[in-house]
Amino acid sequence: MSFGISIGDFIAVGKVIADISSNLRSSGGSKSEYQELERELETLQQILQQIDQLQSTHPNPTLDSVKYAALSCRHTLEQFLDKVQKYDHSLGVWSQPSKIRGAVDKLRWGIEEKDEVRKLQAYLNTHNAMINTLLLKLGLENMNAGFSSLKISGDRIQEITEDTHQSVVCIEQSVKKQEGLLDNFGLSLPKLIRALAQDFGSSWEKLAQMLSRLCESTEQIYTILVQIKTCTPAVNTRWTFFQDPVVVEDAFGVKFPVPSEYDGTLLHAIIRHRFSRGCEIQNVTDGGYSVFYTDDPSRSLSAIDHLFPGCRITVAAFVGYNVALGTPDCPICGSSNRAALPADGPHEW
Repeated sequence: MSFGISIGDFIAVGKVIADISSNLRSSGGSKSEYQELERELETLQQILQQIDQLQSTHPNPTLDSVKYAALSCRHTLEQFLDKVQKYDHSLGVWSQPSKIRGAVDKLRWGIEEKDEVRKLQAYLNTHNAMINTLLLKLGLENMNAGFSSLKISGDRIQEITEDTHQSVVCIEQSVKKQEGLLDNFGLSLPKLIRALAQDFGSSWEKLAQMLSRLCESTEQIYTILVQIKTCTPAVNTRWTFFQDPVVVEDAFGVKFPVPSEYDGTLLHAIIRHRFSRGCEIQNVTDGGYSVFYTDDPSRSLSAIDHLFPGCRITVAAFVGYNVALGTPDCPICGSSNRAALPADGPHEW
């Protein structure tokens, strides 16, 4: 059962106890008159602090009952504090009452409230004794719970011990069986070794024969390769080119290589020869075509220029010159027109 008790309840009761003690000290009475009450209040304050620190990891009805009983004195203490505070304006430390009113309040305090002090003292005495009894009960329950836990732990230890003993017995039996197997294996091991030796002996003989035949075959292959190497003629590098050729694109968009060892005169001769196949350009020597570098069209290539390895050259025919076709159609797009018209791609016909 939970009573909804929080730490704020203990703080509130502690404040009431502190206020009562402060008012008793400032009332002007004899210290011996309230010494027993202050002692009971101090004892109650210590008990409340100890109970507030009690915690439980699981619901504990007895602990909740102890806290509820300890806080049940709050109403009685607040009633007594209200009665004491009535005289605070005339009996307090900072009070400045009239002489007549001060005398009347002191008389009423001495007659009426001393009886209330004795009643509160008796109540607190009984209340503290009840709390101590409940704390003793809580301690006994915790001890019983501890003993029960120890008993359960002891039973568990005994079970573990029995399981361990059974495991040891099983291991001992297994060891004995393994010893018997080892003894049998020791008797059969020489036979097994002899059988393996015979099998491996025959296998090694077959392997040696196979390796011998493999070596013979390898030697024969090596001899054949040596003969092939000696019969192969050496490469004649006199007829090979060691530089990248020049790539020439003619007026028909056909690319062909020209050795870079040639000069401009040979290149122009090749171009005239290619123009002579399929069509005849009149007055070629008068500028019927133009030869220039593909990367830089502003640089033309004359007959006296040298070729650079790997360069690209474009040959363009002038449209204004008369062209006599050897065939009725264009060799590129197949058009039969005689005028300059746009064709598919970068060419014109």
